[in-house]
Parts: sequence; C-alpha cells; structure tokens
Amino acid sequence: MSAAARALMPNRELSDAETTEISFGRRIAAGPAAGTADAATAENPAAAFSPSGELVALLADAGSFAKPVLVFAPDNEKQAQ
Repeated sequence: MSAAARALMPNRELSDAETTEISFGRRIAAGPAAGTADAATAENPAAAFSPSGELVALLADAGSFAKPVLVFAPDNEKQAQ
C-alpha cells in the first residue's frame, strides 16, 4: 500500500515527533503547500510517511494545521522482529 500511496498521492515525509503525534490522531503543522491550490485536502489527501518509510496516515491541511483523515495501525509484525 505504501508504494501505491507514494506513486498516486502527494507525499509528506514526517519527523519522528510528527509521526508520534499523527499516530495518536493529533494534528501537526500544515505542509508547505498549505494555502495554495496544491494543499492536501480531505478529497485529495497527502500520504504521510514515517522516517523509516512506512505509510502512517493520510493528511489534509486545514489552515495552519494538517489533520489526519485516516491513520494506519503500526505494523506490529515488523516491530516484534
């Protein structure tokens, strides 16, 4: 799913701190395109990736914040290894 999201959607690379916030459904600072025609929206969200490259969420910019439209559960199988 990560590869498809990278290919088909705007991408946003998250920091460790942003990844943690988003994984709990919290909002973070909006992406660089916020306020432009290229801003992520609920209808055209950005795929948000953790520093390790995992798909974490789909984000929509709302004013000066990006909020999760959909948050993906961590891959527990990878974490256990």
